[in-house]
Amino acid sequence: MSDVDSHPLVRRLLKPALLSLPVLAMAVGSGWFGDGLLTAIQGGGLRATVWIGLGLFVAGALAIYWMRSQYLPVRVLSWSSDVRPCRALVATVSPMNFTLEDTGRVSCNGHSLRLTGDIDKDAAADEVRWNWQQLLRAIRPHLPRLECIHLIGSSGEQGSRAQLGRCRDLLARYTAATVVEHPQGIDFEDVEAVRAAVQEALQKLDVQGYALNEIMLDSTGGHKTTSIAVALVTLDRPQLQFQYVRTTRPEPLVFNVVSESPVDLE
Repeated sequence: MSDVDSHPLVRRLLKPALLSLPVLAMAVGSGWFGDGLLTAIQGGGLRATVWIGLGLFVAGALAIYWMRSQYLPVRVLSWSSDVRPCRALVATVSPMNFTLEDTGRVSCNGHSLRLTGDIDKDAAADEVRWNWQQLLRAIRPHLPRLECIHLIGSSGEQGSRAQLGRCRDLLARYTAATVVEHPQGIDFEDVEAVRAAVQEALQKLDVQGYALNEIMLDSTGGHKTTSIAVALVTLDRPQLQFQYVRTTRPEPLVFNVVSESPVDLE
C-alpha cells in the first residue's frame, strides 16, 4: 500500500485538488490567451502562448464537463415520516398479488379479510399481506386535500396496466378524488420509461393548475429501479417530493432529493 493510500488526510485532500486542476487550467489558459492576443493586436505577432493558453482553456472546460457529476453531486435535502397532505398523487402500481371479490373480500396466500371501507382500519389490518394495501397507506395522509390520483401501471401480460380499473374501483371505496389511468403500460425496469411517464403525468397536472408543491410522487409500487426513476424526476424540482411506504410500517417516508445546483450542462 502506498503512502498516499495509507494517509487519510492525503486521500481527503486529493479529490478537491484534482477537481481544482481544470478550473486552474481555464484560469491560466484564459490569461495567457488574453495577454498573447493583446500583444498581437499591438503589433507583436502571435506567440506560442496564445495557442497554449487557448488549449489549456478548452482542455479545462472539457474536463469540467466530463467530471460535472463530481461538481454537481446529488444530496438528500430531507426525509421525514411527517407527510404534508397534497392535492394530487402520482403513484406507480404493482400487479395484484391477491384476489378481490365484488363483495370487498381480499384473499391472498390462503388468508382473507373483508374490507370495511374505513381506510384507517383497512390500511392497518395485518391479517393478509396484499400489496395494494400499501396504496391505501400511501393515499391516507393526503385524504384531507386529495383531489386527483394518477396511476401508472406496468406493461406485459402480467403487468398492472390492465388492472388499473380494479385499482380505481378499490380507491373509490375510500376517496372521492378523481382517478386517472396512465394510457400506456410502462416497463418498470426501464428507468427512462418510468421517468418519462411521471414527467407526462406532471405536465398534465400542471395544465390542470396543480403546483409542484401540491403534488406528491409515490414510488411504492414496482421495482427498485422505479424508485430511482421517480427520484430522478425530483432532482431539478426542489418543491417536488416523493414518498415510499415500507412493508414494516404503515406511514410513508417522504424524501426531497435535489442536485446541489439545477444547472443543466447538456
